[in-house]
Amino acid sequence: MATDATKTIKSGDAGIISAVRQFWEGTLQDLIYEQSISRNLAGAVQLVKQYGQGYDKVLRWTRSKGITTTASDRYDVANADLEMKQVEYGTEEKSVSADHFAGYVAEKVDILRDQEGFIVPNILSSLAENLAIKENEIFSTLVQTGSDVIAAVDNVDISLVQLRKGVTAQRVDNVKTLYMLMHPETVQTFADEMLPANTIGDNTFLRNNAVGSLFGATVVETTYVPANVVVYLARDAVKFYERMPYTLTNGRDNISDLYVKFAVEARFGMGIDREESVRKSTFTGN
Repeated sequence: MATDATKTIKSGDAGIISAVRQFWEGTLQDLIYEQSISRNLAGAVQLVKQYGQGYDKVLRWTRSKGITTTASDRYDVANADLEMKQVEYGTEEKSVSADHFAGYVAEKVDILRDQEGFIVPNILSSLAENLAIKENEIFSTLVQTGSDVIAAVDNVDISLVQLRKGVTAQRVDNVKTLYMLMHPETVQTFADEMLPANTIGDNTFLRNNAVGSLFGATVVETTYVPANVVVYLARDAVKFYERMPYTLTNGRDNISDLYVKFAVEARFGMGIDREESVRKSTFTGN
């Protein structure tokens, strides 16, 4: 049977290049999202996606502060005049900027031709893993530092009783702790006290990192939180604004064909949504 040239896959075929690119863009996002802490904390982190061109890089939202009048007699009607008291309701404006993160790897064509089956996938997966690290660093810094983070316990010996104080503090503020972020060494200290962390849904991240439950909160093991530091996250703790999803492009240099470049980029930002939903305890150890 004669070969149909129009149906033969050729090296450099535009359709094949497009298909490979789409495959790796999808794979890239899967690799990053499975390693991302913030994207896997349902309830505590709200992910807002706005991918359209022309969108403002700043996301703005209004957070309710509820009734702000605290006087004990704010609902008492005077016996003489029977007039209702005015009770104040408050809101606050918040915002977060979606910053641009990007980088590329350049490899010589002669090297790629020789070891393409190994080098190309490794470059792509390495870019994904490395940018996931960047995302996790940004998130962990946000929930551990700054005026928005409310300390629950500071500079005392770590114990089960002291550990619970962060959960208690959030419950006093009428929020329920959903997650406790702990370093593996801290997890080891309280491993016997934790309820079993059986398979939690089908989420790869939680299956691999949810190691138990304490005081009704899921304990997430992570090295992005130092030993003897515990972060408590309740509902609406963080707003994650993604303006452009993780994308991967590759191409030859415009001037020379000696190099092929693989670029990864994304635009996102994170901000505290509800201050009382983020608590941190810093202990001195055992």
